[in-house]
Amino acid sequence: MNTPYQTLLKSEKIKRNKTKSEIPGFYNFIPSVYNVFIKMPFIHGTLAEDIDTELIKIQDLFQFFVYDFPFKARNIYNLMEIGSYFDATILFRSLVESFIIYKYYILKKDGTGLSNYFLGNRKMRIKDIFEKVIPGYYDSLYSELCKATHSNPLLQAIFRGNVSKSVPIKSNINNINLDWFSYVTNQLEPLIIGTIELYKYVYPNNTLINDKDIKNDLECIYNFINENIEYRKKNYPEQSEMIYYYDNLMKI
Repeated sequence: MNTPYQTLLKSEKIKRNKTKSEIPGFYNFIPSVYNVFIKMPFIHGTLAEDIDTELIKIQDLFQFFVYDFPFKARNIYNLMEIGSYFDATILFRSLVESFIIYKYYILKKDGTGLSNYFLGNRKMRIKDIFEKVIPGYYDSLYSELCKATHSNPLLQAIFRGNVSKSVPIKSNINNINLDWFSYVTNQLEPLIIGTIELYKYVYPNNTLINDKDIKNDLECIYNFINENIEYRKKNYPEQSEMIYYYDNLMKI
């Protein structure tokens, strides 16, 4: 007879296998994300001249976000594979908030402001920063992420993923829910492209396309994500507002 811990481990394996069998195309795409992001901190090319102090500060700070991105993304996907959608949402909320902060100060070319923000000398509310970057996103998608983050017990129970989709009050530790998987990954995918585009902007001398393998992985990333968004535009018109925010996450 299995111990509770052994049952938990067995359940995680079952859910991981179920997830992989349901969305095989996704697992052809995700290795390319890790391949690109793990190399990105080391191929930024020549950095800014000493005279450009604001860009130097931005480049120094943004490298930490780029370096952390594949690890954070992998943790999010690992959690979703085993049905821990709620916990994945918490991690994603942290990632998207950091991205928006970076994007705001990067587009302002304000390295000093970025540095001060992370040192705690904050002159703007996080909501105001969101509104400057993507108006409306804070009160829409981000506010939903905040509900998950701030210990909502109802959401914790629902997002755990052990609830049967056909019979909501029936719980099974081996259940998965691809709707909840999609809820997170559909928001993370535009952030992947958005971070790559921001990287190109911050490090204009990068050598991304000089590496044949990276070039192929980039093509895989952009094709998969853009095809997914185009499919949803065509088949789910009720998601138009959501997709509008995704488009704005991806572009500079």
